[in-house]
Amino acid sequence: MPSKTVFTKIQVRYGDLDPLGHVNNATYLSYLEIGRVKFLKENLPGYDPLMANIVLARIEIDFKKSITLDSGVSLETSIEYMGRTSVRFLQRLVDEFTDETYSTAKVTAVFIDSARKPAPIPEYIKSLFSDGR
Repeated sequence: MPSKTVFTKIQVRYGDLDPLGHVNNATYLSYLEIGRVKFLKENLPGYDPLMANIVLARIEIDFKKSITLDSGVSLETSIEYMGRTSVRFLQRLVDEFTDETYSTAKVTAVFIDSARKPAPIPEYIKSLFSDGR
């Protein structure tokens, strides 16, 4: 069910690098977060990332090619799957000039209620990402 893809330009900063001159693996998590927040803001009118009604349950990253300071990086974010209480984002960091893949990630996020228990995804959100979109 891949949804609309949102593209995010990523600026690699010197502080993102490890001693070998590659983007540190932990930094990828920040890049992915930037893409998910942009995806939600573009697709959910009035979405406030500080509402804290979505928490991460799982992140899988496959590293394919190193990102360096001079790399041109674009992030593609879409929803791969939507269940009753969770969504799985599909994210890909790519070279903006050659479209070579730096990494792919699957990120599962769970909707929660005020008691911090899994909660059904609101219908208005599900309808935005139905197959008719």
